[in-house]
Amino acid sequence: MYPYPTPRATATRNKRDINKLKLNQRSTEIQRLIGRALRAAVDFTELGERSITVDCDVIQADGGTRTASITGGFVALAMACQKLVDNGLIEKMPLHRYISAVSVGVVDGVAMADLCYEEDSAAEVDMNIIMTDEGNFVEVQGTGEHGTFTQEQLLELLALGKKAAGELGNVNYEVKIYEGYGIGGSAVIVKTLTDNKNRTVDYVRTAMRKCGGSLGNAGCVSFTFTNMGVIVIERTADLDEDTVMEYALEGGADDFLAEDDAFVVYTSVSNFSAVRKFLEDKGLNFFSAQIEMLPQNKITLAGDDLVKFNKLVDALEDLDDVQNVYHNVELPEDEE
Repeated sequence: MYPYPTPRATATRNKRDINKLKLNQRSTEIQRLIGRALRAAVDFTELGERSITVDCDVIQADGGTRTASITGGFVALAMACQKLVDNGLIEKMPLHRYISAVSVGVVDGVAMADLCYEEDSAAEVDMNIIMTDEGNFVEVQGTGEHGTFTQEQLLELLALGKKAAGELGNVNYEVKIYEGYGIGGSAVIVKTLTDNKNRTVDYVRTAMRKCGGSLGNAGCVSFTFTNMGVIVIERTADLDEDTVMEYALEGGADDFLAEDDAFVVYTSVSNFSAVRKFLEDKGLNFFSAQIEMLPQNKITLAGDDLVKFNKLVDALEDLDDVQNVYHNVELPEDEE
């Protein structure tokens, strides 16, 4: 796992020192801290021989860069692992605990949590606390900025940090799937990952309504789709179509399609991992390999209807909670 923190917790945004191809000492220290924290959550046996890069980019710095990067980085890590599970690349989530972090400190003699930049700059004691959802500590960093601090202050800050980090760790993410109708009788399925299903369903409903669609009940269109494994293989000059088709069928694929710049292999969900590994072992390079919801039949839209439908898909994909949008519209090649 390789976290890249940038740029720092200051009132003014610094330039990314990664652009110079060399991290400064402070960024290196933060990177290692984030990495240690995230690795504490991972079962590497389940993850297998994979590397996940977490890029922590500070958009607006106001104190707590380290702890915000750890908490946000864990959310990103969980989403990446969930995608591995959804795509059939691993059997179950490789995370055996949740991680959250919070800054605490003593400012003007008062213990405080989640310090802003002004509070952090004036703190007599500054501390970062990283915890699991089980209430155990991963790491504690504490400094007496203007001298020493007492054991009583230490215990008070640990208790305050445990309470604050515990509230962050209580956030639970779940996969929610919504179904509805777009313009011209089109069918739309929206897959989301959310910590607040009420917020997410409201956003999805609003986006669909504004673009001429409507949210339906569970099952209203999903019966017209089939879950399939889809492996897209790079087509090169030295790769023969018959050979790839032979590999695909030998590996257990259900169907094979040759396109101008790629070969597409379709598998059942249960055979997806085995087929993917078989083709990997044959040395084939993939553009993508994932589980998708494929429409059993497609419809065609044109003119204003097609423009409105594209706006609907764009609006849904722009929502932070949305992971994938599936539909049954045959798009022109330059829009796929």
